[in-house]
Amino acid sequence: MVVWLESLWALGWILAALLGRFLVPRTLGGVPGWRWALLVGIVPAVFSRSASSSPPRPCFCPSAEASTWSSEAGPAGAVDGAGRAAGVSP
Repeated sequence: MVVWLESLWALGWILAALLGRFLVPRTLGGVPGWRWALLVGIVPAVFSRSASSSPPRPCFCPSAEASTWSSEAGPAGAVDGAGRAAGVSP
């Protein structure tokens, strides 16, 4: 499945090249070809928007205060809340 999804970008590039070669230089019904190509390019965006029934859910990540580093054994260059280097006493 992943291989199939990864290969779809190549199909998109091929379709874009074909649109650029055959549709953009022409005028169809008095409308320039670039406008038709733009209309064709909007179709996947509308489809992907309508295919998802709900908006994406936010990611709840741990806050910055819930760090696993202690003030005695922090990473190199770490700074505590007062702006001092972590693990260094004044």
